[in-house]
Amino acid sequence: MLRKIKSAALCLLAGACVLTSSCTVSPEPSLDGTSQPPQSIKPNGKTSTVEKIDVNYETILQATLVPVTTVNLFYKDVNGPLKSLAVSVYDKISEGKVIAEIDTSEVQESIDRQELQRQLWELRERSQSYSEKSHQIAIEQAKDTYNYALELYKGDPSAANKEYRDRSKRAIDQAELNLDIFKVNKQIFAKEHEDFKKSFELLKEKLDHCTLLSPGAGIVTYVADITVEERVTAGTHIARFVPYDGMVLKTPSSSTINLKGQKQINVSYEGNTYSAYVYSPVPGDAVWKAESAANIENSVYFAFYGEVPLMTMNSASPVTISISKSGVLGVNKKCIRNINGVQTVSLYQDGAYVQRVVTTGIINGDMIEITDGLSLGDVVAVE
Repeated sequence: MLRKIKSAALCLLAGACVLTSSCTVSPEPSLDGTSQPPQSIKPNGKTSTVEKIDVNYETILQATLVPVTTVNLFYKDVNGPLKSLAVSVYDKISEGKVIAEIDTSEVQESIDRQELQRQLWELRERSQSYSEKSHQIAIEQAKDTYNYALELYKGDPSAANKEYRDRSKRAIDQAELNLDIFKVNKQIFAKEHEDFKKSFELLKEKLDHCTLLSPGAGIVTYVADITVEERVTAGTHIARFVPYDGMVLKTPSSSTINLKGQKQINVSYEGNTYSAYVYSPVPGDAVWKAESAANIENSVYFAFYGEVPLMTMNSASPVTISISKSGVLGVNKKCIRNINGVQTVSLYQDGAYVQRVVTTGIINGDMIEITDGLSLGDVVAVE
């Protein structure tokens, strides 16, 4: 009887071990890549649930309009003395504004010479029709002569008449060959004439190219040190400007708010409000080239969805930055821990607390926006 009781007790103990093994929670990877076993505890009263909240944020900052892309303006295919230069650094320009003009006299002189060439080409073209008719007439005459020589030889097949007949036949072959050569030359002429007409039209267009126009609206950031009547050549940079849609606002970063990823921002300047989003510079952007990496990390950049405020380049101006959103995910801000620059929370999951990396946004009272890392209804510990 005692043996049966001991045997039953051992079976119960083994079953309990198996049950305990099957309920073990898998370890959660930590920030440094190592696996840390979660704490098998129940949530206490110090927790916060992820819920939907409304967030509002507004601040006034000193902002600077800086370039992302620039456009170089230069004459592509004309040379000549500069007639006028109509812009200065930091001028606000509209699309189609005259930037500079080149004296057109040199281009006009080339056009006048080409006009004489054009008249010669037209005369040659008219002479082509006469030449073709001449070749056709020559063939007809050679055939008539051959027919006459052929009849003459039939009536008197002498050696002289035979030589006359053969010579007349060769004259037809030569006349037809001359016509074939003429037709080939005519095709070559037609192609050369067409090329000339195209080049002449392009030359006439250069008169329009002597006026340098702004391809868009923006702000001038560079003007060449060239005086009027000084000769400029194709490829010389006359001016450089930043199109309005190639600019961003640069502001100091705020330690109380994480703007990264924000897409619904209002920027107010001089009574007007503009829709913007946070812009992240990449290597190659003008803002990247102009600043050190450390400077960029301490700045926030705003790009615009449409219209851009017409601020003065590189001159700080007060702007109001505001964000208002409803129905975003939020949690008590005391839940957030910052570990070596990484924001984390202790998420209650499967009966244990695990560490979860999150991305935060706007702080609104005791709550903070969660843009990534948590879902609605998640429970996290209040630190």
